[in-house]
Parts: sequence; structure tokens; C-alpha cells
Amino acid sequence: MATKKKTEETKPEPTLLEQITALGVAEDIATKIVDDLGVTSVTDLTMLTEKDLTSIGMKAVPARKLLTAVKPS
Repeated sequence: MATKKKTEETKPEPTLLEQITALGVAEDIATKIVDDLGVTSVTDLTMLTEKDLTSIGMKAVPARKLLTAVKPS
């Protein structure tokens, strides 16, 4: 008698854009971070500078907040 393995329902991994917007970034800016700055992972965010972020239209204070949020411990 064959038994079926119970499959666990798992939530799909959030997309990169969802992860960036979860950090408080507006969706249009998150799209620019990916498309214009070439970010391909959340880890890539740690390589950005305030100048990078303001060059795509992000205001200075939100840019600093994002950089603080992703700063390695």
C-alpha cells in the first residue's frame, strides 16, 4: 500500500521588488533600483551609495533610511 507524503504548503519567496518595497521604498523607485542601478539581490543594496539612490529620484532622507536598513551588522 503506497502512502502519500504530506506536502507542506509553503509561501513563495518574495520577489526582489517585493523585498525592496518591504523596506519602505516606493514601487517606482524600487523598479528603478533594479532596472537602472542593476541590483539583482537584496545583498546588492549594501553596495549602493546615497548618490546612486538620489540619481534615480529617491529623496535624500529615504535613501539614508534604506542604506541604514541594509547596512551589515
